[in-house]
Amino acid sequence: MYTNRLDNIFESFFGDTFFKRPYGRRAQRIPEVNVYQSENGYELEMKTPGLEKGDVDIAVEENTLRITSNYSDTEGFKREFELPEDSDQSQIAAELKDGIIHILIPKIPTPEPRKIELRSA
Repeated sequence: MYTNRLDNIFESFFGDTFFKRPYGRRAQRIPEVNVYQSENGYELEMKTPGLEKGDVDIAVEENTLRITSNYSDTEGFKREFELPEDSDQSQIAAELKDGIIHILIPKIPTPEPRKIELRSA
């Protein structure tokens, strides 16, 4: 009887709509992502154990980095990241290694100030 009461307490607390995910079980399979910034750019690391190169699509559209996967008929994920204004979208590179997707997003180089010579007329 004590176990049933305890189960009911946990179910009422964690079963509350506040804790429910909008996409059910699929939302629980969204991979974890770490984002790093350096002087030269940004790096995203996404944990995707068991996935292979053909299981993941990465695209950039309208300043958004989109990562999607359908690794079975019923499971998959979709993650979207708004890219910073200083990112060089034409130079984004991605690599899958040891179950982790590494995405490198370089920054647009800041032009160095240059001295302009003043000539006399």
